[in-house]
Amino acid sequence: MRIGTRLRLPATIVLATTLIIAAPLALSGCSLIGGVVNGATGGGGGVPGIGAGSVPKDFPKDVPLIDGDVQLGVGLGDSKDGKVWNVTIKTTDTDAAKTIATQMDGAGFESQGDQSTSDGSGAAYIKDKLTVVVVVGTSDKDIIANYTVTETK
Repeated sequence: MRIGTRLRLPATIVLATTLIIAAPLALSGCSLIGGVVNGATGGGGGVPGIGAGSVPKDFPKDVPLIDGDVQLGVGLGDSKDGKVWNVTIKTTDTDAAKTIATQMDGAGFESQGDQSTSDGSGAAYIKDKLTVVVVVGTSDKDIIANYTVTETK
């Protein structure tokens, strides 16, 4: 384990745990976010870095995504200082957390820990300069997977 990985591990697990607790609130806010973006753009999209219904064009190809309907895709930052992406997917996979773990392992990501509650689950993964935190939960009986990906320089 690299020194940088050891230092990021506790912070990543704390972040994942925090996201698990916040997931029900965040998931219920998906339509709120969509409404704000819709209102800000007059319903036509067009906010740089935000793609309702699509994965950002520069989303890292190394990160596998579960099959489903993309609800929101956001990319912020730049190649100089680092970048962060957030993608929310509505899926029909009733075992989404396990599917995602298998996909991440198959793509060469190292698990940094996971946590499950009755409300959902969260896990963190690292590969090279990418850190991925995935939260899976339900919203109005829909299964939602939220990926937060950071690229460090």
